[in-house]
Amino acid sequence: MGVVYGIDFGTSNSSIMVGLADGRVVVVPDPETRGAAEIPTAVLATRGKLYVGTAAKRLGPAYIQNYRTEFKRDFGDDAPVHLDGRRYQVHELVAEVLRHLRAQARRAVPGEPDAVVITVPVSWDAGNHDLMKQAAELAGFDPATVTLVSEPVAGVRGAVTGQRFFDEQTILLYDLGGGTFDCALTKGTTDAGFRDVGRPGGIPTLGGIDFDREILTAIRARHPEQVDALFADPEPDVPVLRRRLGLRDTCEKIKHALSQREEHRALLSELDPPVLFTMTRDELAELLDKPLAETMDECDRLLGDQELAWDEVTKVIPVGGSSRLPMVHAQISRRSGVTVLKVEEPELAVVRGAAHLAMEIRDAQAVMEEAPAPAPPVPPVPRVRVPKTRAVAAGQLVVLGFAWILSAVIYLAGARLSGGWQIVLLIVLFLLALVAALGLAVDALDRRDPEPGLLMASITAIGPVVAAIVAETRPAADANVVMVGGTFLAAASCWWGARFVRGGERFSMIAGGAFIAMGGGGYWLTEGSDAVGWVTVSSMVGLFIAIAGSGGDSHTSRGSS
Repeated sequence: MGVVYGIDFGTSNSSIMVGLADGRVVVVPDPETRGAAEIPTAVLATRGKLYVGTAAKRLGPAYIQNYRTEFKRDFGDDAPVHLDGRRYQVHELVAEVLRHLRAQARRAVPGEPDAVVITVPVSWDAGNHDLMKQAAELAGFDPATVTLVSEPVAGVRGAVTGQRFFDEQTILLYDLGGGTFDCALTKGTTDAGFRDVGRPGGIPTLGGIDFDREILTAIRARHPEQVDALFADPEPDVPVLRRRLGLRDTCEKIKHALSQREEHRALLSELDPPVLFTMTRDELAELLDKPLAETMDECDRLLGDQELAWDEVTKVIPVGGSSRLPMVHAQISRRSGVTVLKVEEPELAVVRGAAHLAMEIRDAQAVMEEAPAPAPPVPPVPRVRVPKTRAVAAGQLVVLGFAWILSAVIYLAGARLSGGWQIVLLIVLFLLALVAALGLAVDALDRRDPEPGLLMASITAIGPVVAAIVAETRPAADANVVMVGGTFLAAASCWWGARFVRGGERFSMIAGGAFIAMGGGGYWLTEGSDAVGWVTVSSMVGLFIAIAGSGGDSHTSRGSS
């Protein structure tokens, strides 16, 4: 088994993890920083070269007009992005970020991946999914190895990995990233595994960059003249663009600082004149109260869709870089009343989950490839459908059985038998008739082997012989009755042997000829009786049926229908 990749393409930052053959998942650090696990989702084009990640962000102030970030929110838009005189579609910029991550992973762990899982927002439609797959192919990934997974599904997998839940848990994943918010429900235990519950929810335009804008709004409220002057020009020159970009970066730094301390001071050198700005954690919490309330409203909606209440949720697991803010945990606890589980490196939960999901895909494929090929199935002997001719034959045999029994009773009564051998003869006649009639009828409806057919035809052949003997020893009226039954049985026996028994056509023709002779003899013995004449005609019909039945190859094709 080879390596696999898990990729989290984010609005502000992106990351990749590699799953190894031994089951370990390793972070691929950004080589341009001091081992950071994420790279900025940023691109910059200049002098015919495209920079991605940290290099792009570092050069951004110098080439501000050819610098782009946060373009994940524009994914799927047809409007092109102009960089250094060239037109790019947004998914092409995404491909460049994926290509950069792929190159980092290949340098860290050589080899092509067996499986690649890329996470996408819940709100993306099928068109965006197709575009992301195109971007992955442009980045150099084999399309057959790429699987897209929604961010909260990967987040759940990453969040529960390493946790020990022995009792059944109902967990709500709260994924607050740089540009989107997602939430999802999962149930299960560590040993039995977890299963997704319902469709995840989310807000595609709410994340950490929106919190940065709230801080910028607070700065504008305190220093309106300087901020308005900075953002007044609709077509700013390069220096103004640099100052705007710098101010946004400062807002992000203030946010990060307040996740670690109660108060932070920053020199806003981008304003003219520069000012010293101070913000406390409580002030930031007040600024973010409304957007955070919106995330909890979405969680309420998710629970409502599954007809669940907060008291039925065991834990809430916050992931995503923006979930590090203390006011996020406070908002969740206040609104839900549920235990909020702290996750180490919450910004990596999604990419870690993607890597684990990729390993599961790889392992499943390996099991399928290593499994021995199943033996070819033994073709079942088809159940032969009964054509009308066979159904008629079966019905004739049943009727002949009763006719034969009736003839035996007439014989016994007319002869006024005495002695044990007459009774034995009656029993033999009765059993032969019953076996021949029922046995052949059943075999006609469900024939799986020619042996039973041959056996039944042989038994049936005894009937005409017995009938002939009785006809020779009884008055004409009794002989007629017996010969009629016997000859019908003979005709059916001929047809059966010719139609269904291998080599039975010769038996059928000989028997048919013999029955014509018997019918002629009976006609002579009864001095031209009409009944025996009819028997002779019936015997001729039996021979015709035998000859017709011997045609074709149906008697040699056991599976014909």
